[in-house]
Amino acid sequence: ADRVLAPLAFASNLYSIYAHHGSVWALSSLAALKCHVLANYYSKRGMYDEFVIWHSLWHAVGVGLIVVCFAVNGRVSECWEGSRWED
Repeated sequence: ADRVLAPLAFASNLYSIYAHHGSVWALSSLAALKCHVLANYYSKRGMYDEFVIWHSLWHAVGVGLIVVCFAVNGRVSECWEGSRWED
């Protein structure tokens, strides 16, 4: 399921960021994609420790970029009310 859902989720987030904030922010996702490619590289070679590091970074970098992009561009919801990100 992850082989199908992960690319769909990535494409959906990429489209949303591109549609709301433009190509520069969307291109920042290449950092997360690079982590994913490296995780697959190490996985195929049986290098588990390196795979875990890069796979974890894929999630952390990807989610981090999404949160930063939407926070910097003022696109946050009610769950952010009262946070330091508000203007």
